[in-house]
Amino acid sequence: MQAGARHGLEAIGVSASAKPRARPLPHVWVLTTELVGDNAQMLAIADAVGWPYEVKHLTFSGLNRFHFRFLGPSLHKVDPETASTLTPPWPDLILATARRCTPVAFWLREQSGGRAKIVFVGQMWADPQRFDLFVTTPQYHQPSGPNVYPLQLPMLFPNPDKVRSAATSWEPHLKHLPRPWIVVFVGGPTGPHVLNPSVARDLMDQSMALVERDGGSLLVSTSRRTPDAVCEILEQSMPKNGLFYRWTSDSRGNPFHALLGLGDRFVVTGDSMSMLVEAVRQGKPLAIFQLPLRRRKWLKRLRNRLRDTLLSPQAIARHQRRARVGIGLVNLGLLSYRRDFSMLYQGLIERDLAQPLEQWLGPQPAGDDEASGRSGPTRTTAAPDERSHLRARIRALIEPPPADDTAEAAPSADQPAE
Repeated sequence: MQAGARHGLEAIGVSASAKPRARPLPHVWVLTTELVGDNAQMLAIADAVGWPYEVKHLTFSGLNRFHFRFLGPSLHKVDPETASTLTPPWPDLILATARRCTPVAFWLREQSGGRAKIVFVGQMWADPQRFDLFVTTPQYHQPSGPNVYPLQLPMLFPNPDKVRSAATSWEPHLKHLPRPWIVVFVGGPTGPHVLNPSVARDLMDQSMALVERDGGSLLVSTSRRTPDAVCEILEQSMPKNGLFYRWTSDSRGNPFHALLGLGDRFVVTGDSMSMLVEAVRQGKPLAIFQLPLRRRKWLKRLRNRLRDTLLSPQAIARHQRRARVGIGLVNLGLLSYRRDFSMLYQGLIERDLAQPLEQWLGPQPAGDDEASGRSGPTRTTAAPDERSHLRARIRALIEPPPADDTAEAAPSADQPAE
């Protein structure tokens, strides 16, 4: 049999000893929008997958307001200039996020003859079975399933070279300040979260209480969403020895990455998922300053109650008929899964990655702060890095692993990586 096989290969001009040609690497398109945090997650996933990728930045027309179900797989929501960049050769893998990208991803799959695989990241806006893989993050009440991959933390990773370089540049300007350096990252009002002058005073009072008790210096940095009135309160409340940075559109003087690298402890307002996760990745003690919630209007309160009744994980697990109704409303664009930042906080606290700021102000366990020699909050738990597991899960969509592959398998949707 072997001789006959060799003869047959030689008859068509192929040497029996020749190695098979390497398959070309799959090509990836990353669909980005104006949402900076979502874009960062998409690029982190694309880097983790390890295949060549091309970023397709989408801008949208007025039809963006319509749910994609009424327009179908199409480019109707995309402005003509953006649409002109979506041309063959079509990708093998599409990474997308945000509701408005959904019809574009479906359209691209149609253009590829159904060959392209779609990995969607973030909040579910449609039946997850319409995607090849749905990567969900902790702040959403979303159902599990065979093609749903629940992350313990969003895929946000500060660039280590950028952090190191910025820290080296800024450290000489800060070395006169006593340690520990308590870094306060301030976001802004968003959705139900309130950040007004009164809340800003409370944040500064609690942060200053830490400094008065443990010593050290306060380094405060605001963000694009921080209101001017809040910035005024923060700046007025600063101690003489400290750093206050007021965000501007000129990023050259922004110390954010430097403070990530230099901070001994972090306090982060609870409205900003990206700042929380990037601080967690530094391996230093982190406190969450949870912002108060504004009272919703009656229609939004009714919608939230309906979400909890039909779409909460508990409702989906216990009441399948209700769940089918809720999922049907999601598919029609009449309801969406609820975003709840407290689920992210709870996960961080349960894994000993963060504490509420109020807890820092209580009695601290015996121990020395590494930077100052004083007692203070400490942290020993490392943040989970799920990139290798997610890489394996995504790559298997296109190239199933060989039978003798001994690499650790990606976790199932119901059992994420530790």
